[in-house]
Amino acid sequence: MRLRKHGTSRYRCGGMIGPARWKVHDLIVLLEGSFTFQTPWQGFEIIAGDAVIIPPGVGFHATAGKQGGHVWVGHFSPGQQKEMQWLHAAPSAPLWHFPGAATTPWCRALLARISESFSTGGSERECRRLLPLLLEIVRTSPGRLLSGAIRQALAQAAELEWKGVTTERLAAWAGYSPSHFRARFEQEHGQTVGRYLRNRRLEVACRLLQEATLPIKQISAQLGYSTPSAFHHAFLGVYGCTPGDYRQHRVVHH
Repeated sequence: MRLRKHGTSRYRCGGMIGPARWKVHDLIVLLEGSFTFQTPWQGFEIIAGDAVIIPPGVGFHATAGKQGGHVWVGHFSPGQQKEMQWLHAAPSAPLWHFPGAATTPWCRALLARISESFSTGGSERECRRLLPLLLEIVRTSPGRLLSGAIRQALAQAAELEWKGVTTERLAAWAGYSPSHFRARFEQEHGQTVGRYLRNRRLEVACRLLQEATLPIKQISAQLGYSTPSAFHHAFLGVYGCTPGDYRQHRVVHH
């Protein structure tokens, strides 16, 4: 097992990964936003928390959705360890898609640790030890069972850029009562629906603060916050700075 190349990238709406065809396996984890993947044989959308494994020699491209996307990418060679033999088997589709595979705190911690070790020239032995753990979590994650109704509701919300989206609205789209939707979402997605909606709204806020000249008060209203101070408090709690400071200093890397 060897991690050959690693990085994270942010993409604006319409930004594209590829077209590409790699000689090694590739793991792509979507940390924020959404992407549409396309091969000559299939196409599908992934949302935050999803993972995709691309076998060697498979041509593909992926396009960022309306809110852009933040991806974690690792090119790797699985080696011949017994526990990695599933990667050498012929896949049922050109790409493996694992919905919700990276929503657990343990998976996020592994992603962060591998990134830190790789970027600081850390121990190759550590990467060889942690990467199989990450791949096993991706392969066996309960997030793979995320119901189609909930995924469809989230896809509808993403099309609206999360503006005006509430738990009650998501529940109605999924065909559940709000209480049942909350319980099932937390069970399947690994976090509360309130926290998930907050994070998605703030991702949109980041893009609007970077790409537009809308007053912060107007951005707050568009995203459904009752007051600018409520928006300020939510943004500060997640990003550690005010919306104004973010707009002034943030640099987006591609």
